[in-house]
Amino acid sequence: MNITKSMVVTDLDGTLLKKDRTISKTDIETLNLLKEKNIVRVVATGRNIKKIGEVIKDISLFDYFIFSSGAGIMNCKNRKIELALNIPKDNVNRLIRFFIKKEIAFFLFHAIPQNQFFECYKTGKINPEYKRYCEHNRECIKELPDDKITFNDNCQFLIIFRTVEEFFKLKNEIEQNFDDFQIIRASSPYGTGYIWMEIFTKKVSKGNAARFLCNHINIDTKNTIGIGNDYNDITLLDFTNHSYITDNCPDDLKGKYNSAPSNDENAFSFCVTKSINHKFRKQFL
Repeated sequence: MNITKSMVVTDLDGTLLKKDRTISKTDIETLNLLKEKNIVRVVATGRNIKKIGEVIKDISLFDYFIFSSGAGIMNCKNRKIELALNIPKDNVNRLIRFFIKKEIAFFLFHAIPQNQFFECYKTGKINPEYKRYCEHNRECIKELPDDKITFNDNCQFLIIFRTVEEFFKLKNEIEQNFDDFQIIRASSPYGTGYIWMEIFTKKVSKGNAARFLCNHINIDTKNTIGIGNDYNDITLLDFTNHSYITDNCPDDLKGKYNSAPSNDENAFSFCVTKSINHKFRKQFL
């Protein structure tokens, strides 16, 4: 049996993708080099499969997609879903009632693998970012049904805040009332400064998905590289053995992991090259 020795896991937006949402020629060459060396190439992103397809046209550059912040894993070779963690419908309905009572606007995404589709709940307090997201995804969105209940499991909730204080206030309230949800912070992909709250079933994270993948394909965790740029990458970077944060990350994340150039300066290639030239070089060759 051919056992792969090593794995490189990279975030997508703000890490592997440049500001123009393309992958540099240098990083494509590095991805192909990793394939030649039989090193597993993994994207770990908050995007769903459909959204990944909008920016990654050649999926042969990768072996696996960890998508929706770790709620799912797809094998790029055969497009098989290897992991799907959805919120049970009873828990979904409990949280719907909680948000409606507090007059909080939210998005609710269908179960994997159809989680590009979602419902919205609007209040009089919606912000411009909420409206922007509706407009950008109008082909996939519907209003929450009038009875305000769901009869199916769902992948996640999304709530958008103007300030980090609002984020942590609601996070604390949810955690005080429920113990079966995972709350993940992410910066707005639109670059507007808004704070996004993603709510999944318990134990969903990029780090847990990477751990699942190591067990699934028999990779020692000491032979892993992780590259990220934002708060939703923290669990990934805490899991991988060689972990890097790009220069374009939030200031409070700088210094917590190995430093890398920005996403417009071939950060992916820098991290891979540095790890392979590291004293642990034998782990990656």
